[in-house]
Amino acid sequence: MLEGIPVSTPARTILDVARYVGPARLGAMLDDAVRRDLTTYGEVQQRFGELAGRGRDGIATAREVLSSRPEGAAVPDSPLEGDVRALLRR
Repeated sequence: MLEGIPVSTPARTILDVARYVGPARLGAMLDDAVRRDLTTYGEVQQRFGELAGRGRDGIATAREVLSSRPEGAAVPDSPLEGDVRALLRR
């Protein structure tokens, strides 16, 4: 709660949004949040582990995105760099 308003962590918000966006958009959002020091890949992985077994919408999308972003992975300097990395992986 922040001044009486319920809030969630950036890691939780990213996982909640996974049900509404595709892997490319979710990956860009995650990279941006990590680049801005709002969260880490490790924090999102940990929160994912806590939520994954509950049949939540978006878990498959989050799993796909997180599989290419292990804890300690280098964060792309820009969205374009992230797009190039994804293209090269494919």
